[in-house]
Amino acid sequence: MQCRQCHLRNRADARTCTRCGAPLDTADLDGATTSRPAAPPTAAPPTAVPPTATPPIAVPSAPTPSTAGPTSAGPTTADRSAVPESATPGSTGPRETAIGEYVMGAGAATTSAQAPPRADATARIVVALGIVAVLVLAGGAYLVWLRPTSSTSAQPPASSASPSPGDVSPAPAESTAEPSPSPDLDSQRQAARSLDAVVVRSSQSRAKLHQALGFIDACRVPSAQGLFNQVVLERQGELSTLDTLVLDSLPEGEALRRQLAEAIGQALNADRAYQRWAVYLAGHGCRAGHNGDWTQAQAYDDQAGTAKVAFATAWNAMAARVGGGLLPHSREDF
Repeated sequence: MQCRQCHLRNRADARTCTRCGAPLDTADLDGATTSRPAAPPTAAPPTAVPPTATPPIAVPSAPTPSTAGPTSAGPTTADRSAVPESATPGSTGPRETAIGEYVMGAGAATTSAQAPPRADATARIVVALGIVAVLVLAGGAYLVWLRPTSSTSAQPPASSASPSPGDVSPAPAESTAEPSPSPDLDSQRQAARSLDAVVVRSSQSRAKLHQALGFIDACRVPSAQGLFNQVVLERQGELSTLDTLVLDSLPEGEALRRQLAEAIGQALNADRAYQRWAVYLAGHGCRAGHNGDWTQAQAYDDQAGTAKVAFATAWNAMAARVGGGLLPHSREDF
């Protein structure tokens, strides 16, 4: 019996269409049995029969309404038209074809419903490739940043342009400024200057001693006595100052202190001998001549000279090493 809606030929005893479910008119059944003889069973066209290895018609997952709605509702009009009309009543070909079409439709709906995961995988691949590209670019930028540092530290900046024959390269300007001393060198210079200040004071006392001896030659014994007394006091003060100097930062400090103290101490002994000689002259007259005090003064003066030479030698070596404008000394300076 042929359905009026989908034109599917159903079994003769069917009351509803096996494809669309429309009720079949019994008059059509009578007409079909009286007017048309039963056609011999014919094989369905190969194109309408699904492959033999069809997926099991178990329970297809219900498609989502947005993508699989039309497919799950049943075969479309185009699918109905693909069913051959030559199937005989009682044949299972059209029914199997309809079921296969439904299964294929459900599979298509399932495939279309599973499309988003494939899009998600593609997005993940694109994101991964983007991350790799960013890492490669960052690594290249880091290498480019390191390259100038290593090249500039390995070799001096090249001004590779060779001068032409007519060019004259200016000579580098010589710096006359003295380099700034290190903290250790500066402390050594300060200690040496404090020692030099004592030498300067001793030099002034020596000048006064020579002036007092001149007063003796001029028979000005009282004036000479006053200067001798003053020189003795100054020498004592110089020794006291020398004893309080802090010379720890100067490697030669203690040796220079001892040598200068020896020189000033022997000079003080000579000054005291001259002082006693002046007292003798004051009592015996300026023309009394030399006595034992004057002889002792000469001996102390020679010992002071030897100590002064030793100090001056050590001082000049230290001043040349330390620098800072320190002047050399000799025996006649103090």
